Amino acid sequence: DGYPVEYLTKVEGMPLPDAVHLLANGVVPQDGLFPAPARRFEPKEEKKNVPFALPAANADNRRVFAYLHKTRCIDPEIINWCIKRGLVYQSNVLDEKTGRHRQNCVFTGLLNGQAVFATERGLFDKECGKAYRHEVDGSRDDCRFVMENPDSKVLIICEAPIDCMSHATLWKQAGLLWRAYHRLALCGNCDIALQGFLKRNPQIEKLVWSVDNDAGGRTAIQRYFEKYKAQGYESLIDLPKTKDWNSDLLGGIPYFFSDNNLENEGEEYEEF
Repeated sequence: DGYPVEYLTKVEGMPLPDAVHLLANGVVPQDGLFPAPARRFEPKEEKKNVPFALPAANADNRRVFAYLHKTRCIDPEIINWCIKRGLVYQSNVLDEKTGRHRQNCVFTGLLNGQAVFATERGLFDKECGKAYRHEVDGSRDDCRFVMENPDSKVLIICEAPIDCMSHATLWKQAGLLWRAYHRLALCGNCDIALQGFLKRNPQIEKLVWSVDNDAGGRTAIQRYFEKYKAQGYESLIDLPKTKDWNSDLLGGIPYFFSDNNLENEGEEYEEF
């Protein structure tokens, strides 16, 4: 993970290239120098009891729709379904520092029809890095983005809202009923949101772990698969072929129902 690099850069004050070189080769490059004195890393004070407030909404969702459909290839029906239920919208917030209006894609978490969680994502990727991401202050940890089906006893667990929407799109492309089951985005690899969802939905019997097919996703499965299986939930693993479900979607990789048949109660599922 990134903790050694973070320690060297933030605590010891080492430049990032020197830190990476040191961890890879065991020595600091000849032209690399430690700043003196080393600047100590001061963690930011946690924001507690901050009132939750959704970012102001734009008059329309055209840019968000274009981003999700044209850039992320998510099916229009699924985008509109989420927008209609208030799960996705386009923000329009005045940046007091620059005087400009900032528009992002906002994914929400609803509790009794009211938003209690929101995470923003920029609509444009930076040339040398990831797009802007920000979890709105005061968001609840136990309530994240969920595409619900009140009649279902099955919960599909993904990492991000775009993964949920991509997974649903792949199902639709495969001729499957994409609204048949719940889909929850953990918005990370912590299971607090899962705990909250299961507490509010005691009818759930089956968990389908459809997290990212990378080190983080596999770590989450190692950590939680047996935990929830021991609690009486039937647990299955259904990973994307590439890193995540949107990568599968963008790469034109179909969802193979014969390989991931959730209705086949007798099929064996390996953890990895």
